[in-house]
Amino acid sequence: MSDDLLTTLPPPVARAIRIATEARELADSSEERGLIRCAGYIAQAALQHRGRLALTEAMAEKIVRGYVQHLLDADLFEPAAILLWGPGAFDWRPESCRRVWEGLMGTDKLLVQGAGSMGKSYGAAAWFYLDWYRDPDWTCIKVVSLTAAHATRNIFASIKTFHRTALIRPGGMDDDLATSIQSTTDSKQGIHLVAIPKGESGHGSLRGFHPSPRFGPAHTRWGKVSRTHIVLDEAEEVPDGVWAGVMNCLTAADSSTPGRIKVFAASNPRDRTSQFGQRCEPKFGWGSIDMELDRDWRSRDDWQVIRLDAADCENVKERRVVYHGLQTYEGFMAYVSKGRTAEASTMARGWFPEEGIAMSIITPAMMDNAQGIIRFTGPVVPLASFDLALEGVDQVLCSYGRFGLSDGWTDRSGKFHEFKRPRTMLQLDSQMPFPKAATLEQAQAITKFCKQMKIGPRWLCVDRTGNGAGIHDVLCSTFGADVMGLNYSWAATETPVMGDDSQKANELYNGLVTELLFALGKYLEFEWLKISPGFRNEDLTKQAISRRYMQKGKGLVRVESKKDYIKRTRLGSPDALDSLSMLVHLMRQRGGNVATMSEKKPEVVEKELVSLVDSAASFVDFSE
Repeated sequence: MSDDLLTTLPPPVARAIRIATEARELADSSEERGLIRCAGYIAQAALQHRGRLALTEAMAEKIVRGYVQHLLDADLFEPAAILLWGPGAFDWRPESCRRVWEGLMGTDKLLVQGAGSMGKSYGAAAWFYLDWYRDPDWTCIKVVSLTAAHATRNIFASIKTFHRTALIRPGGMDDDLATSIQSTTDSKQGIHLVAIPKGESGHGSLRGFHPSPRFGPAHTRWGKVSRTHIVLDEAEEVPDGVWAGVMNCLTAADSSTPGRIKVFAASNPRDRTSQFGQRCEPKFGWGSIDMELDRDWRSRDDWQVIRLDAADCENVKERRVVYHGLQTYEGFMAYVSKGRTAEASTMARGWFPEEGIAMSIITPAMMDNAQGIIRFTGPVVPLASFDLALEGVDQVLCSYGRFGLSDGWTDRSGKFHEFKRPRTMLQLDSQMPFPKAATLEQAQAITKFCKQMKIGPRWLCVDRTGNGAGIHDVLCSTFGADVMGLNYSWAATETPVMGDDSQKANELYNGLVTELLFALGKYLEFEWLKISPGFRNEDLTKQAISRRYMQKGKGLVRVESKKDYIKRTRLGSPDALDSLSMLVHLMRQRGGNVATMSEKKPEVVEKELVSLVDSAASFVDFSE
């Protein structure tokens, strides 16, 4: 044990670690008498017993188990780990392990986004086993994994190893079950593997998983109710249905009794739009934190987030193997030497890749920067667009917003960003689903909404692709002939997307749908559009940064079809993205303002230079 590290710990913790280290060495000194020697030392050093003890194996086991229980009840997990496993099987000293343990001790909702080989799952496995050990009869831990085969190689396998190799196990039932660890015959308690078959949604996997009443005396810390914990291994890959179950379990959480319900999820960060990534998002957005500075934060959904950066690993900083099993300097350099690639961000820095994948139209950084509220300086025009997805499971989705002259905008942290010159901006206020209905009923519902929101026919845009043509025609007849209709099979327009584009849209983009999405991307990139953080827009963000495009020849690009997008991402129809792109198109075509990529330069009025001689001569009176 490093004396330097011990000096940084509180004296009671350092003393307990010294006792546990010495006791474990005595336990390992002899297969026959080791446990008795260990118990005798604990009795003298920790229990202050004076005199010689004549111990049997059973008495020694009781003393050691009782001391482990004492350590765990006092939240002294480090000495308990040393005593149970010894330094060879588990080492709590790496900074990454200590940070995970501190997080688990301090919060009941913990997310860990970490680089590869940083011990995020292994350290958590040790902590959860110890936490179960201190109250095994009334603690249930469910370890969720993608498949049973995956779990046998990861966190559940580590927990079983800790159980099998412990110096002293909890008393009671000691059967080594394939997918469970229990101290009693009550299958509602213990540590259980929940394997989600590939392709399944995960709905129902955590159904009914709530604390239950305890029988007998109340626990000194958790009272008359049992404890439930959830561990999500490789959390980015966990199906959405499991996360729904997690949120259902958290409805029974009680802040007055911390530790009763605990959720832990860890993953290598790859996709900000995943359920895991969305919950990791900082309160004020990804733009509010820095990869070089921030290592933990509170998320927008009130989770504690810990980031494990391999640049902070002792092996990397000292360029030698300090702790076996963690990322080495050579491994770290193999990632970062290739530049700021997505793989380096994920596996070396524990950071979600910022710019997403190649051939994407909209990046995560663009969506993050778009979150804000515009300050308008004059009258505004309300407008709306409807994506009339009338086939399959697609939903009718409305994007509602306003545009007008603005002098700046306020981000999610409350900071105001002033423009050098006023500009006409578009604010997306909300997106809302509408129930599907027959043609006339759908047109009536849209008309009613527009009248309530003071939106005129000229500022309404609907999708007239396929069956949507009928709704558009009815709206033109009953609401106003100026209602704009769009068909995604149409060609791109003959207008430039931005005022300083050198080419028209139909010279760059194959089809109107491609023009719409690239125009949306430019409005986001050059800050002509802001998205209100007042409504949940995770689906919009996920769809925006997931949509790809490809080259089609003759210098044109084409966005992937909706069918290909759904097949590739399995995210469902991108209705939110399509609806917003239509709103931008409506403003572009009818707003009377041309957005530009650069600041407009003030016009310089050239005046003819007049010399002093000419000026004087012009006033000479030659009449005399």
